[in-house]
Amino acid sequence: MCTGNVCRSPLAMGYLNDITGDITVRAESGGTGANPEVEVPQEILDIASSRGFDLSAHRPRAITVDGINEADLVLTATTEQRSEVLSATPRALKKTFTLKEFARLAELVEWEPVDSFSSAENLVQKCSAFVAEASSRRSQVGRDAEADLDIVDPYLQDAAVYRQTGEEVFMAIDQFLRKMFR
Repeated sequence: MCTGNVCRSPLAMGYLNDITGDITVRAESGGTGANPEVEVPQEILDIASSRGFDLSAHRPRAITVDGINEADLVLTATTEQRSEVLSATPRALKKTFTLKEFARLAELVEWEPVDSFSSAENLVQKCSAFVAEASSRRSQVGRDAEADLDIVDPYLQDAAVYRQTGEEVFMAIDQFLRKMFR
């Protein structure tokens, strides 16, 4: 989840869905201030294409309370967005993180990676257990790291900021997926 649902969250959604392939993991994205008339910037389309997936059909949509409640994991681009989710749905605390926060917590989780060829039911149970374990270690990330939990919003910035955003998104996702799956 991000603000406009045209840069960070669609990039994370597309990348997650692309690299998880046959694993029964499905990512969706939404924004806190999504405008369906705004198109995904060409820079984001180019970054996605360079990683082998296509976001040209993506249209911004707003995050909903129902979507938050139905999700097994809610990842936001910033701590402010995480707070917005939790204001709307306080019960989502144990499954709501910034993307960078979840990646850091994943490193702290003692975990035997899940075989990606496991049954769908086993994968769901294992992924839920991983999220719960990450949540239980939230205090270990520390307040001093709080400032570095946000992914910069590249919208209407120069190309270098778009590239930085892409790298931050990809690095965080790779970090937690390496820990979760083999």
